[in-house]
Parts: sequence; C-alpha cells; structure tokens
Amino acid sequence: MAAISGLRTRTAMLTAATGALLLLGSASGVTVAWATVTPLSSANYTSRAVCAPPAPGHAACLAFALLPLSATARAHVRPLATGSARAIPAASAAAGAYGLRPADLHSAYSLPTEAPPGQTVAVVDAFDDPNIEADLAVYDREFGLPECTGANGCLTKVNAAGAASPLPPASGEWSFEIALDVESVHAICENCHILLVEASSSSDQALAEAEQRAYLAGATEITNSFGGPEPATENEAYNHPGVVITAAAGDNGYLGWAAPQARERGYADYPASSPHVIAVGATHLSLSESGQWLSEAVWNNGQGASDSGCAASFAAPPWQLALPNWASVGCGSQRAVTDIAAVGDPYTGAAIYDSAPWGGYTLGWVTAGGTSLAAPIIAAAYALAGGVRGHAYAAQALYENARSDPGAFHDITSGANGECHRPSSTEGLSGCSSAEAGADCALAAICVAGAGYDGPSGLGSPDGLGAFAPTGARALGLSEGGAGRAQSAPISKQPAGPLPPTRSVNRRRRAPSPVLSRLRLSAATQGALRRHRLLRALAFSFRITAAAPVEARLLWIDAARSARSARRGAARGGARSSVVAKLTRRAHRGRNELALHPRRLAAGSYRLVLILPGEPARTISFSVS
Repeated sequence: MAAISGLRTRTAMLTAATGALLLLGSASGVTVAWATVTPLSSANYTSRAVCAPPAPGHAACLAFALLPLSATARAHVRPLATGSARAIPAASAAAGAYGLRPADLHSAYSLPTEAPPGQTVAVVDAFDDPNIEADLAVYDREFGLPECTGANGCLTKVNAAGAASPLPPASGEWSFEIALDVESVHAICENCHILLVEASSSSDQALAEAEQRAYLAGATEITNSFGGPEPATENEAYNHPGVVITAAAGDNGYLGWAAPQARERGYADYPASSPHVIAVGATHLSLSESGQWLSEAVWNNGQGASDSGCAASFAAPPWQLALPNWASVGCGSQRAVTDIAAVGDPYTGAAIYDSAPWGGYTLGWVTAGGTSLAAPIIAAAYALAGGVRGHAYAAQALYENARSDPGAFHDITSGANGECHRPSSTEGLSGCSSAEAGADCALAAICVAGAGYDGPSGLGSPDGLGAFAPTGARALGLSEGGAGRAQSAPISKQPAGPLPPTRSVNRRRRAPSPVLSRLRLSAATQGALRRHRLLRALAFSFRITAAAPVEARLLWIDAARSARSARRGAARGGARSSVVAKLTRRAHRGRNELALHPRRLAAGSYRLVLILPGEPARTISFSVS
C-alpha cells in the first residue's frame, strides 16, 4: 500500500475534475449535439499501474488508470477513445468523456448484449470492495443498463469460503480492479449473473482458493485480472475442463521488461501462462465516427505494454502446436502467451465508476485500461456465446475457428511489445517501430505482431461470436499429450464451509447451432447518418455459419423516458421502444446483405436488432439528428 501514497500527486490531478463526477451525467440515449471537437493528444495524459508491485508469493492487479495532465483534459469535455468529433456536455460519461462506453465495446467487436440462460461469470480478485454494488448501480444508470444487484440475484459477493461474511479487508487499489472487472462484465453481458469472489489477500494461495470457490459455485466463466511469477507446476485451481477461464496477460511488455522491479522481469505472467486458460492481451483500439472498428495495434506506449512470452514450465497445448506459423513464434515446444486480445491501452480505455477511496481520494468516473480490461471483456464474450459448448478447454475452439473462419477475428498486424522508451505518438501509439521494439525477441512472432498468430495479440480480437463458436472437433476427450506436460499441484488448504457437489462435464457432442456474427451497417448507411441525410434504406450485412431464417427489426428508443427514469433513480433505465420496420428472410451460409425501408426517421435513438431463434440477438445502436 506504500505505493498508493506515492500516487497521491497523480491522483490529485483527477480530484479537481471529479467533484462534479459524483453527480450523474446524462443518461444513455440522450441526444448529443455534434460539433467539430477532436480528442486531445496523448500529451495531455499519463497512465499508471493501479496496484503496487507485489511482494514475493503475491500477485498484483493489472489495472491501469489514465490520468489527465492538462486543464482541458481535466475538464473532460473532449471525447476519449471513440475517434469521433463530438461535443461532450458537462463531463458526461454517457457521451464519452471518460472513454469507451458499453455500446462502443459492442460495436467494436460486433457483440450482442445478452447471453443464453444460465451463464454465470465469476470475477476473482483480492480484498473487498465495499462499494461495488452501489458503484455498479451508478454505472448502469449512466449507460442505461439493466440493474444488477444482490436483491435481484444478478450480483453475488462472497469470500473464498463461499459465504457473504466475513469479507476480507478493503483495499483502494483492488477496489479499482474490482470495479473495472465487474462493470466490464456487465457492460458486455447484460443478463449474465456475476459472482464476485474476494480472496482474503493477494497471496498466490489465497487467490487460488478463491478461484477454486468460483469453480465449485458453478461459474461458467471465470475471469482473472492479476498475475505473478510462473510456478514450476500447474495449480489445479486454474485447470477446470468445461469452464472458460480467462487471465490477463500482464502490463509490462515482453517478459515484463517494463516492470519497476528486477524480480518482476524475465517471465510470462501466471496464471496467463497456464495452458489451461485463455491468456488475454491488450490493444490500442481505433473506432470510426459511427463507433465501428477501424484498427487495433499492440499496446506499447512506454508507460505500459501488453505482455507476452514463452512459458518456462508448461508445454504448448496441441492447438498451439497446430498453428500454421508456429515455427516462427519462437517458443519451440513451450506454451506461448497470449491467445486472444481486446482493448486495454489506457489511451483508448473504458469509462468505469469507482467510489472506494484510493490513496485518500475518491475518483468517481475514470478511464481504465490494462489487460485487466481485456480479460473480463473476453470472459463475458464467451458467456454471450454460451460458454465452452462441447470442448474441454475453451482455447481449442479459438484456434480451430481461427483456422476455419479467420474472418471471425480482427487480425492485429501492427506493433511489438519489446522494450521501448521513446515517447508515444500524439495518438497514444508506440513511439518505437516494430523493428526497434521487436529486437528483444530477435523479431520473432512472440513479441512482434504479424499476420496470423503472434504473442502480443494472439489470434487477434473478436469480430462477432464466431471466434467462440463450438467446432465439434474431438471435443472433451482431447489428450494434451507431449513431453513436458505440466502436472497439477493440489491446493494445500481447501476453503472452509460447505462445498457444492463436484461438477461433472457433459461429454455428449452437440451439433453446432447456426451462429450470427459481424452485423454491420453499410458504408452508404453510415455515410447518410454521418452527413445527416435523409435515410431511405437502412442497409446492413452479417454472417451466419449455416442457413437459417432470421428476423431484423428497427426499434425507436424513447430516450426521454430512459433519462427520466435514471433521474428518478429507478431500478432500471427501462427505455421504451417501438418497432418502426421489420422483415424476416432465410439467410444463406456466409455473408448476407439486407435492407430495411422505414418511413422517414425522426430525430432520436434507434437500434437495429437481428434475431436468430435460440441464439442471442445482435444489435447496433445509432442516432438520427
């Protein structure tokens, strides 16, 4: 905790801008006037790790905070991360003043908002965040999300014994991490149950006990935003076939070169280096004015960088060894970190709300990043796709889908995460070339992004749910054979309290269901919306893995009602909607193009909804002014 006091000066820079933050900004759906106001350059900000370096035998949280330096940045009237030219009223998080909003994340990665029934995403962190339920309520009202509370069964908080009390002592830095993890999960999956398991401390043993509790409690997905040195053998808490486990890869670059202490360097972070988890890297994300994905690059700006590396203790799983470019990765027969990536660069980070005191200050709304942002995004995306669905280890489907349907991923080919101390560009990108930052690994793919798989970004970032679709190949009986397979080490101290019955993995193969992905507005439609022209046809495209009937609906959202509900503190923003156009067509396998022909659209907020029976709906939200 000593490092927190060292952040007091940097945190104080936020305080002047956060006095008004504790008052709610505009609610989601409120029309925002457009103006030619561009995002500020990266010189107006700095980013810092939230958690102090860990003591031996402990793990650090992997959250980053973006701190404003200039007066204009502290005023929060310029957009962050969205790439659009918008006027921001009164430091409104809903308008983008603090970074990416839930709608931006869904648009960037073409994700629906709801999962099939029965998905529980567990968040494992250390210490207690006493304000998490209240903070999540503020977050949900700001962005018009359904409420997620203990009373309605959406949010459950327990200790490592599975009990609601006693909870661990509070920690300001870990409360920041908890707020980031929980709010990110709910932003991606609005109907997922969230189980927060709080470890008694940040020790490796305590975190492993909390991880085991999440599994025993029946979580379908578990996300971990912490890391530390790699052990000699696998801990069984991170090896649970049939459950999706994501782990943040780390924030200090290739083999931890940017870590402040020498003992933190020279290894790939664990549990991300386990072959039984999904290791998640972080990217610098660029969006269009309409919120669509434009590009992603490896996060490496001299203040932080997404980790990668070859595991020392663990052999590569068979799905990595089968990569077409595996020989160029540079790990031989060892496990390579990472598997997949999502946004995490604080300069293109997400808005979160955290009211727990941190170093004597209350931040309120703040921009967060790090691989701690990317890991819960991927865990919640798995939940949207229904979890593992037919594989012992979730990573298998990722690698098989990358081979059979590479369009299910945004291939990230720009950047490297090796040592780089040159100041970042005005856009927050690395100041070093890939050749300079790739010298650490002799330009091998383990630290240099390129076509196909690479260490910093894995297989890329998701483009719809196709990346997570079940492939049906070999499924649960898959052997991980090969020399050097890690052995599991049992947890030395089992959590106290009653334990649910041991889970059994369903070994029956299920025929893959059709999966929708990559719902996009056409370029002509986006152009008409951008130029405020009369919209006579709403053209869009999507992909589907098998022929099936789909229904498209265009909904008008009553934003005024949502705003009134939020101001009254209603349990849910509850925006009322009405159908203004719809059609049903039988889609063919692959890419489809359709168009709705509504009457003249009045100014307001709209949502395009694509429905495939038995699957989560895909949506795109936009405004007409």
